[in-house]
Amino acid sequence: KICGVPYKIKEVEVIDEADEGIIQGKIIYSQGLILIKKDLPKKLKKSVIFHEVLHGILVHLGYDEYSENEQFVQALSNAINQTFALRRSHG
Repeated sequence: KICGVPYKIKEVEVIDEADEGIIQGKIIYSQGLILIKKDLPKKLKKSVIFHEVLHGILVHLGYDEYSENEQFVQALSNAINQTFALRRSHG
């Protein structure tokens, strides 16, 4: 659940036919769905899922303008992931 709204994660071969393989994940709010490329390494899948969940959190909290800023979402996602990764590796 993201902010109380249920979402399912689905692994797929292609996210969007027009993306030429660049897009690794996508959140579809109207369907309660997060798509993620099936062929990604496990560690990258976790990062992409977290990135998409962060989009969802921002949208559900009413911060759509921040969610639309991919650079902001990626930077915040990386910072949070690194914070938790550091904590896991040091106890």
